[in-house]
Amino acid sequence: LPVIIEPIEDEVSELGLLEFQDILNTKSAEAVKFLNEITVSTIWIGEQISEYAQKLNIINEQKPVNQIQLAKAVINTSAKAMNQYAMKIEQPIQNWITSFEEIVRAFKGLLQVSDDIIPEESWKENKEALRLLLNNVDSSYGQLVEFYKSVKGLPKMTQYIILAKKNVCSKLKELLDSIDRCKISANEMIDLINKKLFDSDNL
Repeated sequence: LPVIIEPIEDEVSELGLLEFQDILNTKSAEAVKFLNEITVSTIWIGEQISEYAQKLNIINEQKPVNQIQLAKAVINTSAKAMNQYAMKIEQPIQNWITSFEEIVRAFKGLLQVSDDIIPEESWKENKEALRLLLNNVDSSYGQLVEFYKSVKGLPKMTQYIILAKKNVCSKLKELLDSIDRCKISANEMIDLINKKLFDSDNL
């Protein structure tokens, strides 16, 4: 009779505990880096918008003959800067989302392969790393929400500013939605670690 060979799981595609731990460490650092890049760009555009607002105030106070033309020029220059900002943050947003998705996958993999291999102290370190990530996320989140509201509230003075507002708001909305998902996932992971620590204490 022919020997029946059972199919073997694709070992190449499988990762072990050390690989998952390495992904967690690497991707957590990357996620923070990408979020910081977005924050720096947001500070820059915030300063630009404030500067253009001051120029508009001066034009409105002085009321020159060509007031409308001057105001339009300032507003449209502001719109150009906003579109530059949207372009600047587009890739970091995608990188941030990818990094966090990999963190979640690595953590789930870690839970599956860990069994009793990972000591309690390592789980506590993983929990602390997640808390640090959440702290970084929270510190950026509030600023981004406020900026999103301020952009959405900009008056619809020209076609260029209307389109720039939509562009910036769509990018920020995508980022804020991903941060919301990140916070939910990170807290779920922390709960799983707490359960694992509780279970090990009660063995």
